[in-house]
Amino acid sequence: MFESQLAALLPLPRPRINDPLLRRTVSDMHSLAVSYILDPLRPLSEIHHVTDIMRTRCSPWLVRVLGALTEAAGAEDGADDDEHAEAESTVAKVAELIALLAGRAALKDVTRQWEWPRAGRMSVREPSFGDADLGFQTWGSGIILARLLDSGAIPVTHDVLELGSGTGMAGMVAARMASMVTPAVDGQGPPCSLVVTVTDYHPVVLSNLAWNVRANGLEGTAQVRKLDWTAALLEDVWSSEEPSTIHKPTEGDGAPIMFKSIIASDCVYDQMHVEKLPGVIDKFLAPGPDSRFYCVLPNRPRFESERAAFLVAMNLLGLVEEEDNRIADREVVGELDQIEYLVLCYRRV
Repeated sequence: MFESQLAALLPLPRPRINDPLLRRTVSDMHSLAVSYILDPLRPLSEIHHVTDIMRTRCSPWLVRVLGALTEAAGAEDGADDDEHAEAESTVAKVAELIALLAGRAALKDVTRQWEWPRAGRMSVREPSFGDADLGFQTWGSGIILARLLDSGAIPVTHDVLELGSGTGMAGMVAARMASMVTPAVDGQGPPCSLVVTVTDYHPVVLSNLAWNVRANGLEGTAQVRKLDWTAALLEDVWSSEEPSTIHKPTEGDGAPIMFKSIIASDCVYDQMHVEKLPGVIDKFLAPGPDSRFYCVLPNRPRFESERAAFLVAMNLLGLVEEEDNRIADREVVGELDQIEYLVLCYRRV
């Protein structure tokens, strides 16, 4: 499909000023690139394939076009307003195409629109890669976790803590679901005052999290907190550098609140995670038979040793996989980026 769409643009026209064919080609190429490279549901292998082909076939031409248009803009004196606006629009599209094909690091922030069956429309801003490192993107694991929350497969009936929230997609879906919960008594009365606490560590990621929460009108249900896993294990739990506040996540005696529901995605890809994450989960997961930790992990072979060590560490802390939960038996619930995703559910012994 992509190859035939690109072939329809060939041969690429000579970069001549005020050429309608040139402008139409740039516009069509821009639409083609955006539809493939910035589609969050396309496998990464396909995105890389498309980017490589367009970089090889189109980048040299785009550079020539940008040079010609920029030079012409400096020499134009008698162009009318419409011609000037069209030229500026073409230059902007060419520049964005060059940045897009150069890699995500060259792009500005991207805002994606999502539509969930129950949680509804959601806007998620992703900072540039250089700004926020791994927290800049909504990864496949987070999308699947959001699906499970939206479908009710992971119930939102208690306050929720999300670890390593990134862009906050799953946490915000949980917050939207929490806002729909009504009291158990005959289903009457106003919505319950459940709160979803979304956390991360990187300051740019936290700032973007707070922006996304505000953009989706979730300030009354979601709160953003900086959570340093090392500090959490050393009792210094919540940082004072909090971008947003609903309520201080502490009880009257100053002890950290424990959550009956903790969620995370793609949280085991480094030895540091193996060493610290199980202890953080143990610290915040409330005692009792109905407390659960849900996580979605990509089944990447190169992280098999870290994943295996994580499972052992969880068991040593008395956190065991829930065997009778229908989404907790390492079921493959989706396939994005051409890899399997594992859904795990843990409870206390």
